[in-house]
Amino acid sequence: MTGEEVDRTGILLDFRALRDSVAEVIAGLDHSDLNAVEAFRGRNPTSEHVARFLYDSLSARLDTDRVRVDRVSVSETPESRATYRGARR
Repeated sequence: MTGEEVDRTGILLDFRALRDSVAEVIAGLDHSDLNAVEAFRGRNPTSEHVARFLYDSLSARLDTDRVRVDRVSVSETPESRATYRGARR
């Protein structure tokens, strides 16, 4: 997450809201055949595509005029990861 200003309590985004949104988005992916998931029909569910799907899904839930998703990383192994960063606004 990124933003220019924290709120009056001194936080940018409550981690509970982030955690809950991530849980909702990945619920449909966890322990699933990604090739059968609607979001990946017609495209290979690579880490790069999964990272973009997560970025787009989380942005739709969390972005406001004050805070937005900056990037999403998906790891296949501790040494192998894909990061998607959307266009700057």
